[in-house]
Amino acid sequence: MSMQQSSKNISVAILGGYGSFHHLAANKFFSAKNITLVPFETFLELFIAIKTNSVDYAVVAVENTIAGSLAVNYPLMITADVNIISELWLPVKHNLITLPGTALSMITEIHSHPVAILQCHDFLEPLINKGVKIVETSNTALSVKYIHDTNALNVAAIGSIVAASLYRLDILAENINTNIINNTRFLILSGSSQKTKDQFGENCKEFNKATVLFSPITSEGLIYHLFKLLNDGCCKITHLLSLPVSNSLRSQQFIADIVYNDISVFENIMCLAITYNYQVKMLGKYIHMQQQMCELKELQTIEEV
Repeated sequence: MSMQQSSKNISVAILGGYGSFHHLAANKFFSAKNITLVPFETFLELFIAIKTNSVDYAVVAVENTIAGSLAVNYPLMITADVNIISELWLPVKHNLITLPGTALSMITEIHSHPVAILQCHDFLEPLINKGVKIVETSNTALSVKYIHDTNALNVAAIGSIVAASLYRLDILAENINTNIINNTRFLILSGSSQKTKDQFGENCKEFNKATVLFSPITSEGLIYHLFKLLNDGCCKITHLLSLPVSNSLRSQQFIADIVYNDISVFENIMCLAITYNYQVKMLGKYIHMQQQMCELKELQTIEEV
């Protein structure tokens, strides 16, 4: 789902530098908008920016078909009190990137984000067995930038083809993900409910998915009862993540992505959930995107902040 054409310039927070997969996701979603990308090195800084309205929107990775949930982002999302306005599935192709003239036998270190490293474990395992050191960093694109800035012949990075092109580096090995199908789900976030209404319509009839935080009030808030309600209402849970409850040892809260056919039925179930001893917090309603295969187009220009 792309946003409607507008001449107004908007700021979009992304993780890492230019050439990161957050950058690619932002350009894909906001393709019809005039945007200014605002990179952050950590998710914490990104969520503070969206919470304080320092940026208009944020693009945040939350799930990968190889690495699973990026669970660390959900507590930050709750604390920042953001609104989820859309989702985007992006195919991710990792590459081993080096300075020109670097041979595989010369590499002593490989730098990248922990999730990217996990997505390439089959490729990395024989190199690790030969003594190559894996260095975890805050972002794939910043790892590529590090090689460019330090002129390190013995260091490689895992990142996108766009990052390699941006920093004029070589791709020593292409598509090194463990699985050919490697998709990352990004959420598009707004810090203002009014902004969501302005851009997407307060009662968009196309909305058929919601992300909800459920917090059991007592030990009687059994998850089975809630799941039965959803099943009876033809609602499908597409993603479920348990989160620890601070200051309590008796229960856990959890976040569920729920696809529904009828908004009235779904809203009635949310009301009924309260009678089953749950607190219910709606994090966002939007259109369900079933891992759409959006092609990664090579970026002709890289926008500057």
